[in-house]
Amino acid sequence: MQPIIRLSFACLIALNFAYSDTITSRPVGPGIMYHEVALLQGPWQIDILEIDLNDTMNTLETVKAMNNIAGYERTSSMASRSNTEGHRVVGAINGDFYSSGGVSIGVYVFKASLGNQELSGKCLLVK
Repeated sequence: MQPIIRLSFACLIALNFAYSDTITSRPVGPGIMYHEVALLQGPWQIDILEIDLNDTMNTLETVKAMNNIAGYERTSSMASRSNTEGHRVVGAINGDFYSSGGVSIGVYVFKASLGNQELSGKCLLVK
């Protein structure tokens, strides 16, 4: 993991731990830690997946609903569909903004292709 990203995650985790009611941490794979933080200020829960990208077994990938440009699908369904023998999915994040019909708003990357909808300035890129 790049030093700046690691520092950002460390600061985020430390800040959340300082203001949290309960903290649960457990490894979910080699170089991958899951942290669950319940905050005192309200009924909020923060899930953090800390990933060591220096481990060559760990990668970040993007998927689209049903592998189409437009559509809806739960992240749990996308993770299950992507989880195959030799390709274990340990986390899924809904990191897109979309309009009616499930069309992405802004710029997105899907299977190494850059897509663009000129509806907003929002951007999601995963290398």
